[in-house]
Amino acid sequence: MVAAEDVSKGKPHPEPYLKGAELIGARPIDCLVIEDAPAGIQSAHAGAMKAVALTSTYPDTALTEADAIIRSLDQIRVMVEGARKIRLEIASSGGC
Repeated sequence: MVAAEDVSKGKPHPEPYLKGAELIGARPIDCLVIEDAPAGIQSAHAGAMKAVALTSTYPDTALTEADAIIRSLDQIRVMVEGARKIRLEIASSGGC
């Protein structure tokens, strides 16, 4: 977990997500961020990460910079494809 006191720059700067990737030993390009705010999506993209927006806080019209928009985490399917590889499928839900 990365808290505000762990970084000097908050979102939309990429530092929070880059710090998280560093802590788990992952390359940023291999990370997926699930976000509910435009600043978080901008932060993820600035850190070379993909971003899926969850419409729990903002409407989908405010989250259009995301790589995908979902209304529920149930729309995400995760399949394991070998060591440290996963594939995601995102089911659409009326306009997402």
